[in-house]
Amino acid sequence: MLVAACAGTVKEGMTRLEGQPLSAVVAKIGSPIDERMVAGNKVYIWGSPEIVTKGAKDKQCQIRATMNGDLIGSFYYEGDEALCQRYAARLRQ
Repeated sequence: MLVAACAGTVKEGMTRLEGQPLSAVVAKIGSPIDERMVAGNKVYIWGSPEIVTKGAKDKQCQIRATMNGDLIGSFYYEGDEALCQRYAARLRQ
């Protein structure tokens, strides 16, 4: 149940930030670890820069924001819920 609540919080928090400037996201979750151009759009990435190995499974957390001009156009989230909890907590604030 806690894992589902965490995922909901991350997704809900990201949705609230769509249409906002990058500075609003940085204020909530900190500076991105990477920035790329994908199909002519800037994409900012937050999360674990490396994959954490736990047993036989590799785990990571990544949040990607695709820009629409100077505003966040969309977010994409993937990864291990436990590793993403720190972002969920920041997005709840």
